[in-house]
Amino acid sequence: MSEQNQHNVSAFYGERRLARGHIADVALSLKRELSERELASVMVYSDQSSQLVEIDFRGSEEEVLARLPARQGGGAAAPVETGRAREITLPAHLWAWLDGQPGGAGTTLRRLAEEAEGRQQSRTESRRRACDAIQNSMSALAKKLPGFEQAEAALRAGERRILKPPSSPGPRACAPTCRS
Repeated sequence: MSEQNQHNVSAFYGERRLARGHIADVALSLKRELSERELASVMVYSDQSSQLVEIDFRGSEEEVLARLPARQGGGAAAPVETGRAREITLPAHLWAWLDGQPGGAGTTLRRLAEEAEGRQQSRTESRRRACDAIQNSMSALAKKLPGFEQAEAALRAGERRILKPPSSPGPRACAPTCRS
C-alpha cells in the first residue's frame, strides 16, 4: 500500500460521514466548516485500519496540521535485522541477470524473497484483519442502530449480502465504510 493511502481517513458526525480523504485535507476541511462544539463530536477513522485517529483541532490551521499524526496504521518502521550469509547455486545466466539489477544480486534476491513471502500471506488471516477493521467502524458508528447485531453476525459468518446498503432506515451512512 502506498504511503499516500496510509494517510487517508474518514470523518463522521454521529452516523453521517462528513469527509473522506488525506488526513491533512480532512482536518482542514473540518476545521474550516465546523464550530468548536461540533468538532468535539467528530470521529475520525483511518481508512486502512478503521482505528480512531486523534486530531487536536485547537489553534490555527497551521497548528492543527503540525500536530497531525505522521502515519496512520503503519506504526514505527521495522528495525533493520542483520542477515545470515548463505551460499546458493544458480546458473550463470541468472547470476548475470541478478548482477545487472539495481542494487546488485543480494538486494534483488532479498526483494524477490520478500515479495514471494508477501504473496503467501494467508487469506484467512487477511480476512480476519479486514473483519476486525470493519467491526471497529461498525461498533463505533452503528452499535445502537436496528439490525446491528445481525450485521455483525453476518460479517463474522462471511455473509456479504447483509452488509449492502439497506433499503429501509438503518446504518446507511456507514455502508460505504463497511463495504470497503
